[in-house]
Amino acid sequence: MYAMLKFALEMSPSIRHINLNSMPKLLPRAQCFCVWAAPLPIPGLAESGYLTNEDVFDLEKLSASFVIIGGWPTGVELGQAFYRLGCQVTILEAQPWLLPQLDAEPCDGLFEILESEGLTLATNASVESVRRKNGRKVVAVRNGDALREFAAEQVFVAAGRKPNVEGLNLEGIGVQFDAQGIKVDDTMRTNVKNIFAAGDVIGGQYLTHLAAT
Repeated sequence: MYAMLKFALEMSPSIRHINLNSMPKLLPRAQCFCVWAAPLPIPGLAESGYLTNEDVFDLEKLSASFVIIGGWPTGVELGQAFYRLGCQVTILEAQPWLLPQLDAEPCDGLFEILESEGLTLATNASVESVRRKNGRKVVAVRNGDALREFAAEQVFVAAGRKPNVEGLNLEGIGVQFDAQGIKVDDTMRTNVKNIFAAGDVIGGQYLTHLAAT
């Protein structure tokens, strides 16, 4: 309720008679953390600028080229779509095959199809850094002992994400979590009986339809 009133105050300048500091603290019977995940940190990525599924559809002009970090469903689907719209597309995946959550055999067939269409694909490709050079974004990739670079107008991040647990004060309230997210049981309950968690913050596959179930 406090957050809703604060939002109302920010959105409605005419409301000025509510003093949030004087409001009593509310103690709900149960609380639920429903928090999204953030892209994994890559050196130079933030400084160079990048797109994700959250803002790629806000582009007002289609870029000529994309380097897509991550060969998971979002990266593969949008990579093929961008290519068919006339863009040059490179998809980088750290695992040995695209869609690594699936069996390798059908994914090998997908690799051949995308490559035959004209997409540039690189597997076993671990992204080390991103930088700007001559108005383009250059992604440095380690492939075994070799270091390769791929340049494009845009970098689209569709790789792993990390649960957004910063700022939730989980340590202070005793909720257990680790690098994969908040720990919950089959009923989405944390180790603190009146606190639940759902969505990307509990880890797993970061797909919208899964986070909503």
